[in-house]
Amino acid sequence: MNEKILEKFQKILEDRREVLHAHIHTANNSITEIHNQSLSDHADFTSANSQGMLNTSILQQYENELKDIALSLEKIKNKTFGICQMCGDEIDEARLEIKPHARYCIICREIYEKSQN
Repeated sequence: MNEKILEKFQKILEDRREVLHAHIHTANNSITEIHNQSLSDHADFTSANSQGMLNTSILQQYENELKDIALSLEKIKNKTFGICQMCGDEIDEARLEIKPHARYCIICREIYEKSQN
């Protein structure tokens, strides 16, 4: 992958990282607010508990994506960005446009997902 394309993906990844940090901050604030609420009845408690679990799940997804972004930025530095971790072929640029922190090409992603079920 040429330097100009690597720079483009580096910018995309860095921008996404900043967005995720903002989302994480918001989710953490929301979780804190839920924990600090005075809940008057069972329905309030159930609703707050559900919202807290949802926020925690979303937070985990954001943190996982941040790890993938950090790995992708490291790969850009090492000039190994865009290489499938399973087969070693180049990941199609169109796929990287959609998911710039993709670890696998389309074929290997399907194999990986089937192995996880």
